[in-house]
Amino acid sequence: MTWNYDSAFSRNRGLIQPHEQQCLRHACVAIAGLGGVGGSHLVTLLRLGIGRFHLADPDQFELPNMNRQYGADMSSLGKSKVEVMAAVARRINPDEHLFMVFRVGYASPPSARSCRRPGELCQLKQESPLGSHS
Repeated sequence: MTWNYDSAFSRNRGLIQPHEQQCLRHACVAIAGLGGVGGSHLVTLLRLGIGRFHLADPDQFELPNMNRQYGADMSSLGKSKVEVMAAVARRINPDEHLFMVFRVGYASPPSARSCRRPGELCQLKQESPLGSHS
């Protein structure tokens, strides 16, 4: 079966008008942290039809995440939360050009400008950790 955005989100009609669905398609949402509720929010917003995301989480999935984090399973242990959840996102909405995904250790806004290719995983860096007093 081929991918078609309008067909995939057609069940939103009635709750969301077609022009509103197009607004969602072109909207961008930032999610800081993909553990706890961040991963669940990502999946819910994807299924609503949001088209672009900026994802940030420096962590990897660990066994204690299993009971509460979307994306945590035996195959994702030790993997980057951003990379795992980006793969989940693309399986829900394969329009790769709609996703700008960041994996951050330490980020500064000017660094984000270097990520220009849609769907690219970017490692953003700065000289010291956010919140450090050095």
